[in-house]
Amino acid sequence: MMRLCKKFKLYIMLYRFLLFFILISYGCSDEDIVTDNSNNNKEIYSNMDKTIQQRMEQFHIPGIVVGIIDGNKEINYIKAFGYADKFTKRLLKTSDIFRIGSNTKTFTVTALLQLVDEGKLSLDDKLNKFLPDFPNADKVTIKQLCNMTSGIFNYSETEEFANAIISNPTGYLSPDVLINFAKQHPYYFEPGTQYYYSNTNTIIIGKIIEMVTGDKLEGQIKKRFIDKLGLYNTTFPTSKYLWGDHARGYGSFVPGTSDMDVTDLYDVSWAWSAGAMTSNVYDLTSWVKHLATGTLLSAETHQKRFEFVTVSQELDFKYGLGLVSLGGFIGHNGALPGYLSIMVYSPERNATFVILMNIFYSDESGTSPLNLFLELSKMIYNDLPWQNVELNKINKTTAVKKYLE
Repeated sequence: MMRLCKKFKLYIMLYRFLLFFILISYGCSDEDIVTDNSNNNKEIYSNMDKTIQQRMEQFHIPGIVVGIIDGNKEINYIKAFGYADKFTKRLLKTSDIFRIGSNTKTFTVTALLQLVDEGKLSLDDKLNKFLPDFPNADKVTIKQLCNMTSGIFNYSETEEFANAIISNPTGYLSPDVLINFAKQHPYYFEPGTQYYYSNTNTIIIGKIIEMVTGDKLEGQIKKRFIDKLGLYNTTFPTSKYLWGDHARGYGSFVPGTSDMDVTDLYDVSWAWSAGAMTSNVYDLTSWVKHLATGTLLSAETHQKRFEFVTVSQELDFKYGLGLVSLGGFIGHNGALPGYLSIMVYSPERNATFVILMNIFYSDESGTSPLNLFLELSKMIYNDLPWQNVELNKINKTTAVKKYLE
């Protein structure tokens, strides 16, 4: 879900994007769905299996669920590797629930955009309409909150936030408290002039949704998306616990904790509209297609959503209104203690990638779902922007680091 305060960022950045390979065999779930429609696809599946297994061994990842579906190439690869619980050795199932971190932002911003379609607010509205006491609120638009160009300080990079969650991980942090953490720090830049990924933007959006609707954000997301689309494996938790069959999550903010089970350690109220939700590969496969094709918005608002800010030209990596584009693959990714994820859909290719991991960045893990997506996608397509890019180098650039994992 988050970028961390300077005190902890350095530890994590050093290990996010290393790529090494070694073979190992991991247990797979009986629920694996792999449809072999041609000899060519069988080779692709085999190469995917090997690459995933290599990364799991190299970076000590307990479990990974991968869902890759391409309707044009008849690829249907949904598979679970490794363990949901590495201490009891319970094998991971494709249906298991994960925390999805910043993928939550796609739900939150879509709810806001529906309110735009309903005429209840405008993307051109200024922040002072809703939070008049916020510094320089008359200079920030709702659109700038959505596309990370507001310049508002990221609360999860503050010392106040770090001290709060380390001293009392199960403590409740309200949206107002999180916003107040950010209020005490200067803007990164003049609103609208640059891009900087700040969780505070989406916390404020969640607050605005509640002010406009008179309803809890969780209730709005359930009514507008979960119930309407039948995403019954998706929840917006209001406690630290996960329901149903779920992957245990390993690794906290502190280096050297990749073996630590943090599944129920944190009250993720501090992630709220920016990263508190949970889901599984099946629901995210459905959701990201709706997200990318705009089925839940008017054509006009969906088009505005695709007014992107360029983050990395080499990867054709851009940020829009609560979503990203990677070479035409639309979606988001996320990180929360114990969990990493990415979901993307390409309307042009009719292709979906969803990757879920039950580990967080630490001194013992150096991979990410983003890296794995970039590598696996090259096994299927030969015309990607990152086809000939040396991923080790591109992933260490400042521009990509500013994208919230």
